[in-house]
Parts: sequence; C-alpha cells; structure tokens
Amino acid sequence: MSQPVLVVEPDATLRHVLVRLLRHEGCNVTTAADLAECRAALDGWAGIILAGDRIATDRSLGAALRSIRSASPAPVVLLVGSIDEQSAEEVRSVPDVLVAQKPLDRARLAELIGLAVKVRKAGAGSHVPIA
Repeated sequence: MSQPVLVVEPDATLRHVLVRLLRHEGCNVTTAADLAECRAALDGWAGIILAGDRIATDRSLGAALRSIRSASPAPVVLLVGSIDEQSAEEVRSVPDVLVAQKPLDRARLAELIGLAVKVRKAGAGSHVPIA
C-alpha cells in the first residue's frame, strides 16, 4: 500500500496497535498524541489522517475535525466507539471525513484507508456519510 498515514490517538496503547496494523498493511506511519501534535505534523502532509474519537479533549469532535481540516486537505478516517446525534451532525458537516465504528479488524482498517485514498483522489470537499 505504501500510503502515508498520520495516526492521531491520545491512548498510547491504541496508537501502538494502530501503527502495527497499518505498517503490516505497508503504510508509512507517523503518529501524534493530540491535536497540537497533529497540526504540527500536517505541514505539507500528503497522506491520510486516522484519528480516534478522543482527540477532542477541550472542544467538540466537530471543532477538532474542523481544526484538522483547516490545517490540511487530507481526508480523515475517524474511529468512534459511539457517537451521539449532536456529535454525528457536527462530524457530517466536515468534508472528507469517513467514520468507522470501533472495534475494527485489519481488513476493515485496510478498506477504510483505501476509501480515504479514493476520497483524496476525488478532491477536497467530498462528503462521506457516517456508516
């Protein structure tokens, strides 16, 4: 796959697992533990962003995603444990975000990265519904 992926996840254990799964799929992985590290890594980023739903520590999930999208046109794969309707509406308003329910296996993760690559190739502004 050799796809660059930025993993943004505050939980070090989960971040490590995601890195291992993605590297097994042949991805070139960079990590960030929080939104500030993510934004710092996005300068010139040409890959995919994989973010956990706990990136929004001091703001809403929608605001966190808009912050990421303002720093980069890269598509975001958002992994959620559960999502309330208000957060879902906020997420739907942010373009180029694919949402996947945790837990997921290696095959589903690879599928999501493939979909994000298609979104990136389709160009900025693609809306992908929450599934």
